[in-house]
Amino acid sequence: MTGEGRHPDRVPLRSLPPDLPMAAVGGPITRLPEPVPVQAWVLFPARGYLRVEGEATAYTPRAGHVRFHDEDGRTGSVWVWANAITRR
Repeated sequence: MTGEGRHPDRVPLRSLPPDLPMAAVGGPITRLPEPVPVQAWVLFPARGYLRVEGEATAYTPRAGHVRFHDEDGRTGSVWVWANAITRR
């Protein structure tokens, strides 16, 4: 069993974009008290870079953590470079 279908509201693991390595994310990590609406460029394994709607939940001087929704309404999260994120 692959586990697909167990959490239809979450992006399947094979489709998740890769996080930046924690060494690239750097620190210190600042958690946001409330998510901030953003758009972010995210790399999806089979589809390349896509601009997604989401919320920033944390950041460092170099990167941001974004919770996003894919085109099927499923939720995922990823660390991306800070310059890949813009506020909505």
